[in-house]
Amino acid sequence: MNWTNNDLQNFLRRDQRAKQAALPKSFAEMIERMSKTTTVAEKQNKALKTVMAHGSRYSLPVVLAWFAECGLPEPMPEFRFHSERLWRFDFCWVPQKVACEVNGGLWTGGAHVRGAALLREYAKLNQAAAMGYRVMFVTPDQLCLVETANMIRIALDI
Repeated sequence: MNWTNNDLQNFLRRDQRAKQAALPKSFAEMIERMSKTTTVAEKQNKALKTVMAHGSRYSLPVVLAWFAECGLPEPMPEFRFHSERLWRFDFCWVPQKVACEVNGGLWTGGAHVRGAALLREYAKLNQAAAMGYRVMFVTPDQLCLVETANMIRIALDI
């Protein structure tokens, strides 16, 4: 599926309307725990801000819906791929051993550009490669682009 910028804007508008509607149970449970806020709108806004796709400006449900709209199978978010280490992939298509990592903070001195963090990231990625995973990297702005969906589709061989 080839999306235009207008298609993406319409998709994001639909997401905004969905955010204003009733929240899924998991969001509702988070809202119940947020006793410091007073109005329902404040609680919904706070809950939606906490459930963002890793490093992305989009909420996790939007990213998953985007992948579905592009004809991709649903990935496992925050998939822990190693049995002994706490390493996770931001998104993983487990049966195909394809992962997508969202690397933010590239221009602001985030963890993905600091020496010690990079060494830990290299250890994680080397182990993933040794286990047979293919890992793709995107920035938060690239996550919901047609090019990214096409790249994932090729890696998934669909």
